[in-house]
Amino acid sequence: FNIFGAGGGGGGGGGGGDEDADEGDEAEEARGSTSNYSSGDQAGNRGKELSQSVAGWLSHVALVLQAANWGADALEAGHALLVHCSDGWDRTSQIVSLTQLLLDPYYRTLSGFNELIR
Repeated sequence: FNIFGAGGGGGGGGGGGDEDADEGDEAEEARGSTSNYSSGDQAGNRGKELSQSVAGWLSHVALVLQAANWGADALEAGHALLVHCSDGWDRTSQIVSLTQLLLDPYYRTLSGFNELIR
């Protein structure tokens, strides 16, 4: 059983839910540090602000891709997987959708991708 906590801070204490993998359980836990990045978050529109915004967005994309890859590896190994985000941002759906894209070629077709985003 694998748990991926996609919280923005990479740890508990944010006021949301928090699952822990006990030593006695057959669970592996990974804490993501995917940022709270949305289209309006830190949207600088000049010079340095824009550069920092782009760098932050690219960092977020890289972390979500890493999490999706970790989830796909866990599922391919036959493990159950729980992905959650305690603060209500879009990271959970981003990670789960990308994991589906990695694992199932159907979702890489036009009709499959359309189904995935609905």
